[in-house]
Amino acid sequence: MNNINYVVLDIETNSKKVFGRTANFMYNDIVAYSLKDHNSQLTYYVREPYDIEDMISIIIKHDVLVAHNAAFECIYLWEYEQFQEWVKKGGKIYCTQAAEYVLSNYTTQWASLRDLAVTKYGCLERVKYIDQLLFKRDKTLKELYNDVSDLPVDLVLEDVRNDVKDTEVIYLKQQELIKQRGLQLQHTVDDKMNFILSTIEMEYNGAYVDKHTLIKNRNTLDNELGDLNIKIKEIV
Repeated sequence: MNNINYVVLDIETNSKKVFGRTANFMYNDIVAYSLKDHNSQLTYYVREPYDIEDMISIIIKHDVLVAHNAAFECIYLWEYEQFQEWVKKGGKIYCTQAAEYVLSNYTTQWASLRDLAVTKYGCLERVKYIDQLLFKRDKTLKELYNDVSDLPVDLVLEDVRNDVKDTEVIYLKQQELIKQRGLQLQHTVDDKMNFILSTIEMEYNGAYVDKHTLIKNRNTLDNELGDLNIKIKEIV
C-alpha cells in the first residue's frame, strides 16, 4: 500500500448507547475531527457548524485514508457519493487496528489506540480527556458532563489532535514492519482492508427484515415449541 500520499483521520462523536451499541452511528453526531496528511497539515473542528463534505474533499485528494478502527470513521462518510466514488476509483483505507491484528499473528484483535501507541510504538503516555471525564470519571463529574459534546472544547480538540498524531506514528511504523516481512504479509493486510470496506457497506445498508413474515414465523415457532414442551414434561 502506498504510504506517501496518505491522510490520517480521527473522529470523535457523542457516545449515546442505542440498541446495545455505544456510539451507534445512526444516533450520534460528530463532535470533532482531525485530519493530518503527509505534509503535516492539521485540520480540526469541534461541534457544529462543520461540513463533512469539506472533510471528504480533503480525503479524496489522497491515495490512502488511515484511521484506527477505520470502520467507525468510514461509516460516517459512506453516505456521501464523493467518498464512494473515491473508493471506486482506487482510494484505499488502512486501519491500524486491523493491521495490528495481522502483524501480531492474530493475537491482538481490538487494540485500543492509546495502548498500542504507548506500549508498542513509542508514543508518549498522555491523558485522554474524553475517557477521563466521561468513562473513568468520579461521581463529582457525573452531573457536569453527560456526553462528548458537553466537554470543554479545548480538551476535545487536544484529544482529537493527539489521537491523529499517534495514529500516524503507528501507521508509518507498521508500514516498515510489513515491508520487512515481505509481499505475502502485504497482500494479507491489503485483503484485510478490502474486507473492512465490504463490511462498512453492509453495515451502512443494513439488512431488510419483513416484519410481517418475522412475526408470523415467530408465532409458528412459539406454537411448535409449546407443543414440544408439553410432550417433554409428559415424558419426564
